[in-house]
Amino acid sequence: MDILGVGPMELIVILLLLLVFFGPDRLPEIGAKLGKGVRSMRQATRDFSEELQQARDAIEKPVSEITAPVQQIAQPIQEVVQPFQDVKASALAMSQAAQAVRDPGKAIRDSVMQSTKGVKATVGDDGPRTVEDESSNSSAVESASAPPEDEGTRSIPDGERPTEPPNSAASDLAG
Repeated sequence: MDILGVGPMELIVILLLLLVFFGPDRLPEIGAKLGKGVRSMRQATRDFSEELQQARDAIEKPVSEITAPVQQIAQPIQEVVQPFQDVKASALAMSQAAQAVRDPGKAIRDSVMQSTKGVKATVGDDGPRTVEDESSNSSAVESASAPPEDEGTRSIPDGERPTEPPNSAASDLAG
């Protein structure tokens, strides 16, 4: 059994050295002083932990006094809001059902996509769509609304008149 990394043989050697240096008359006095020191250290540790607990309680008590009334106020508000959340969920379900009646193939595809990828479904003006559909639709709309830019074309700011590209036939005649 090691005590603080010191084995029994080392303890015997230390006790023998203490006996040689201090003598048999002073060893009981040294032991009593060491015991008092250990007791005072334990008492100081207890006092410190009690002070910490009192400080913690002093901080937590005002917080609990504030949160209790807030929770009492929040519960009736939650009770009032709950029916609206239920109506919202019902309306969403009815909207999805109506879309499924209008386009059953798309409804099946969306449900399969939602279950396989775990994508959250959204409902827009044109019915339920997945989040991935929205991103692909927005990029498709952007690419459809913007004309493709070639090396010979450039975008023209509003208010300027476009310059017509030189006619290759006219340039052949001129030059």
